Amino acid sequence: MTKRRLLVSALAGVAALVVAAPATAAKKSLNIQAYGVSGNLLGAPVGPIALANLGTPNASVLNFSVPPLLSTGAITASVTQDTSLGTESSTATTANLSATLVPGITISAGALTATCSATDGSSPVGTSNFTNLVIPGVTVPVNPAPNTVINVPPGPIPPTLITVTLNEQNTVAGSLTVNAVHIRVLGSAANAIISSATCGPAPVVPPIPIASGAGLYLGLALLAGSGAAATVVMRRRRHVPTLV
Repeated sequence: MTKRRLLVSALAGVAALVVAAPATAAKKSLNIQAYGVSGNLLGAPVGPIALANLGTPNASVLNFSVPPLLSTGAITASVTQDTSLGTESSTATTANLSATLVPGITISAGALTATCSATDGSSPVGTSNFTNLVIPGVTVPVNPAPNTVINVPPGPIPPTLITVTLNEQNTVAGSLTVNAVHIRVLGSAANAIISSATCGPAPVVPPIPIASGAGLYLGLALLAGSGAAATVVMRRRRHVPTLV
């Protein structure tokens, strides 16, 4: 048997093993992330600050500021994912927020937390928690429903200058993003997202076996056959008699 035939036989064995492997395994979610601050301030993009994702599951900063518009204390963010169980979660907490995107209107909070969790077969679930959230001239609801929008001032006179979305939740292709607070300045691109968490979908991703059933035996047989043939050829070459 020539070297070429040996190579063809070995490749056939490997191909049989590959073909026999199941190709229906789900892909794991790559959308999961969490961060403390992002947006557009002073005409430039900001953040995401303290970004956690699958590459960096935990992230934090001691404080952050964009003077004179925004400042925070500690920011922490984390994500977890278990593909064998089909679960994942993300959370971000921002402490000591002070945001003055429009002069004379300061939004403050002791802590803002966004959380997102997902389980295989179910829609992701998100929540927002607020500690000592203060919005000038407005009574802040204790447990705001998703996408609660507050106008500041309430208008029409004086006119509204800022909108504040509490517990903002957006779903795209099975993935949920929760923003604890989203501040927008009307008539400009200025905006700030405080504490954001994204997760889902969370499919179970079982380990993929090399092969099983008839494909396994066929592949192993071809590999064994090519190995035996190679051994015979090598032995023959080693014992070729020398003519005197």
